[in-house]
This record gives sequence, structure tokens and C-alpha cells, in this order.
Amino acid sequence: MLYKKIFNDEFLNKFGDYKEKISNIILDDNCYEIDVEKIANSCEVSLKYDGIESSGFGINNEVHSDYDQKIIIVNKFNSDYIQKFTIASELGHIVLGHKKTLDRFCDKPEYKDTIYKMNKILANKFAIELIMPKKLVKEVLNNSINQLNYSISQNFYDDDIHSLVVVSAKSMGVSTQAFNYRIKDLGVFVDSIN
Repeated sequence: MLYKKIFNDEFLNKFGDYKEKISNIILDDNCYEIDVEKIANSCEVSLKYDGIESSGFGINNEVHSDYDQKIIIVNKFNSDYIQKFTIASELGHIVLGHKKTLDRFCDKPEYKDTIYKMNKILANKFAIELIMPKKLVKEVLNNSINQLNYSISQNFYDDDIHSLVVVSAKSMGVSTQAFNYRIKDLGVFVDSIN
């Protein structure tokens, strides 16, 4: 399945000139894991795995050269889940143009701190939507329901939801904590009020 069948146009538009490349990345059958490395590559962003203490610093070197050098440095000792989220979040900063935004404001620390926090929230939201798109979350949940011999029409209790989260998170290559957050954000198991 092509990524353009997974992500909506509003989200894909955030990639600007790279939208077409991202849209045409293929997700293999029976695979629910978004390939953030392939997306970074399509956006001309280099990934460097290093033993740094704090991973995820995106560098946009446009001030120092004629070429926009975009690098995401990832702590190679972090878990695969954290590495994936780091790449997705830093891609969010790059795609959303946060570096340029910071440079336009004055040097007052209170403004920079507020802008930094706002940008961090936006980049994390972008990352969550990137690695756990709504359509794919629903698809992996349906697959997990079948895998666990549950029924889509049954009442799901806490233990059932926990089992679904564990199986689904593993299928998507994300942590159970991240997947749990995403299904709560999407309101997947919220009873509708008539």
C-alpha cells in the first residue's frame, strides 16, 4: 500500500516539495511499521547514529553554507522505539521549519523558551501522526482483534485493551506507552453516548 493511501492530504502537504516522494513510498503487505528512515531519506535528511548522551538534535546549516545540510543525530544506544520517535520528531522540526522560526524572534529568553516549547509540542504531534497514522492504527487494531480471537462487536475490558495494545504496538514498532496514548487521543475505545 502506498503512503498516500495511509496519510491524508493535509498531513502529506506538510512535506512541501517532498510530498510526492513520501506519497509513493510503499508499505509492504502485512506490515504496519512506518519507515521513518526512508521518509528522512526522501526529505534529503541524513541520519547519524552516535553514542551521544542526548539524541535528536536536528541541524540545519543554511546560515553557514549555500547548501541546506539537514542532519538528525540519534543516540545509537536508545531503544528502537525511542530512535524511531526521535527521527520522527526531528523530522517534524525540519518539515515544519522550526529553525527558521526561532531565528526571526528577538533574543529575549522568555520568547525563545515559549517558542521552543510550542515547537516541541508541534514536532511531537507530527511524530505521533507520522509513526501511528489513524488509518494504520485502525487497521492494526482490527488485525490484532482477529489475531487474539476477539470480536469487533464485543465489549472490551481493560485486560482486553491491554492485550490489544501490546500486540498492536509490537506490529507498529512502537512502545506500548506510545500506542496507548495514540488510541486514547483517537478515542478508539470510547463508548459513544446516544
